[in-house]
Amino acid sequence: MNPDKLRSESVPHAIPEFVPRGNISPERLREIFRAPLYFEGHFEYPISHGDKKGLHRDAILLPETFAEVRYREHAVRVARDIAQWLCEGSVPQLDGILAPHQPGVRELAELIAIEYGRSIELSLLDWKDEGWFGDELVYGVEPLPGSQWAVFNAITHEGSCVGMKLPGIIERYHAETVAAATFATGKKGGVERIRRETSRPYYSAVELDIMAVLEEECGICQEGNEAKPWTTIVV
Repeated sequence: MNPDKLRSESVPHAIPEFVPRGNISPERLREIFRAPLYFEGHFEYPISHGDKKGLHRDAILLPETFAEVRYREHAVRVARDIAQWLCEGSVPQLDGILAPHQPGVRELAELIAIEYGRSIELSLLDWKDEGWFGDELVYGVEPLPGSQWAVFNAITHEGSCVGMKLPGIIERYHAETVAAATFATGKKGGVERIRRETSRPYYSAVELDIMAVLEEECGICQEGNEAKPWTTIVV
């Protein structure tokens, strides 16, 4: 997928209702969302593949926008906000950041590492066009035993990616996850559960109310409306 391609005219972007959770002002968040970042509709993301079932959503946030040159100012602002939290909060000195190799996520993670202001590693996991990310490192170094890492993704709906999967990969190398961060989080409460269970510092700039359910639980499908693959909103 080429992140510099324009969004489809058939799926106009929208400014969502949101709850600020970080240090970016509501006015600046609305400015960020004026970019083609948030789309309303009935989408499947990630797309079902083999025995993996995708999730149906009534809206989608596309971090690919952050990888476009014309929206770099927004990406820098988000990255600076997260890096400032990492530097000023209760997070120990970091050795690295682990994130999926999705274009927009990669752009934000690279900027976070730069804005952090100290020399840290950036490692990225394989990511498929369907929207799934795996557990194979495709960029960067393997975490050293005993090293301290932050995990990052652009959005988490229930906290599983930054609460379980990414930290699980860090632990595989006998390293420690000391912080987790996203640009956006869902409202289902899964993130709060993960935070309580792990006692790990977690940061999100904004909270969004996006449905994320399996097909058999999807009320929109039950009304006879078929979900479109999320890739249909990119041309």
